Amino acid sequence: MRKFCNLLSVPFSLLLGVSGLFQVSQAQVVLQDRITQPVESSSMSPLTGSLHPMARAEFDQGLADNSKVVQGMSINFKRSAAQEASLQALLKAQQDPGSPSFHKWLTPAEFGQQFG
Repeated sequence: MRKFCNLLSVPFSLLLGVSGLFQVSQAQVVLQDRITQPVESSSMSPLTGSLHPMARAEFDQGLADNSKVVQGMSINFKRSAAQEASLQALLKAQQDPGSPSFHKWLTPAEFGQQFG
């Protein structure tokens, strides 16, 4: 009887361990504000290679109307290491049939809240 209990305890222990790891990997990352001081236009500078050649002072036409819709513009931000690790764990879990997150997709709002 004792051997049988020992045999059952090993898979059960493994299951608990894997479950605990899964819970840690699925925990929502607490987002920290990475902008720590006010943004001042006097201290801004374009990144090398990111400024279009036509974006020069001689072509400046002044302020645009607030109702103008800007097409083809995007701003990309790098996720923190913790956010990226959490995202990779979620993506892996969403593809794992044994995971509670299997095929449970996030809405754009949920994605932004967790990883934005």
